[in-house]
Amino acid sequence: MPTVQRRTATVLSGALTVLALLVVIAALLVPDRLEDVTPIAFLRLPVELLVLLAVVLALPEHLRGVRRLVVAAAALTLALVTVLKALDIGFVEALNRPFDPLVDWRYTPDLAVM
Repeated sequence: MPTVQRRTATVLSGALTVLALLVVIAALLVPDRLEDVTPIAFLRLPVELLVLLAVVLALPEHLRGVRRLVVAAAALTLALVTVLKALDIGFVEALNRPFDPLVDWRYTPDLAVM
């Protein structure tokens, strides 16, 4: 691979990593109500991300598989929390009440129509 292509790939890889980090931080920092979404709401540092980073970095190098498992579990948890938070925001805006996962799954077919 020529050096120009290698540098381009390195720069793109770094840019995608930074973009992924910004998406994770945004998912952790989005407030529960739409009127609270302001630039100031995104200025704090999420403690959850710092704890995950500390746990992953504390694992020894020979436990690389465990590291990947911890990161994959954290990614799945973050995805679930983000979906539930989006549902909660939607329910507060539309129905003026928070999302209740035990009862509100019956509204799922109506979401597909929108």
